[in-house]
Amino acid sequence: MEEEIFHKPMEHPNHLCYMFKSGKVTLEQLKDLVREPMYICKWCGRVAEKSDNLCAATSIQKGSCGM
Repeated sequence: MEEEIFHKPMEHPNHLCYMFKSGKVTLEQLKDLVREPMYICKWCGRVAEKSDNLCAATSIQKGSCGM
């Protein structure tokens, strides 16, 4: 299952890990994506407002358990 989640090459450019490492976005642009976090990546611990910006997103809302 982990390989299935991680290997989404068409979606990877939208992931925070890729955007940060590629240097194609500014720190200010990244801040906009994490300002109101709703999800956390199970692999790296990064947080984001949208699950599409993480490789293995799980909700961090109170009462949810995605781990």
